[in-house]
Amino acid sequence: MKIRIGYISNSSSSNFIIPGTDIIGVATKMTNIVIKDWTEKRNNSPQWVKKNKARKKIWYARLQQLSLKPSVGITFPSTNYDTWMIVNEGEIYIETSHNHDWKFPNNVLQITEGFFKNQDLIKNSFYYDLDLKMEHSYIKYLDNWNKSCVYCGQCVYKYYTDKTGKIICGFCGQKETLFL
Repeated sequence: MKIRIGYISNSSSSNFIIPGTDIIGVATKMTNIVIKDWTEKRNNSPQWVKKNKARKKIWYARLQQLSLKPSVGITFPSTNYDTWMIVNEGEIYIETSHNHDWKFPNNVLQITEGFFKNQDLIKNSFYYDLDLKMEHSYIKYLDNWNKSCVYCGQCVYKYYTDKTGKIICGFCGQKETLFL
């Protein structure tokens, strides 16, 4: 595995290790960057400014509630790829989109190939989803991408599970969803 500090330009995802345990602080900074980028991408149109201000307010409130549950990871949408964060042994492990300028300090490691030594920690943990407002597993993918959720009708290629193993639609968040 190669480790480099800097920006990755040849991949749709980036992986970081940040020293410390302030996952709420890091998530707050990252969600602010996502909201800013999404607003600018839409040329600061009044509709998107209003929508993103509301989303920022909701995400911030949910992050403040999470400060009472420090053992859970955090996930939220970012451009092209969702962001996944979890604390382990004094470090914050982050898997995210490289389409944002994250502006991390110099002591942050960015992994350019492969993933963290403890990738199983990321893949086998549960995360609080800022959009769906629930805890669920790391993303899972269906083998057959021609399925649709019976509740939202979206073509489903990603899903999650709750702690009991029940399937959750990756788009509407409906638990015990069925795919047709």
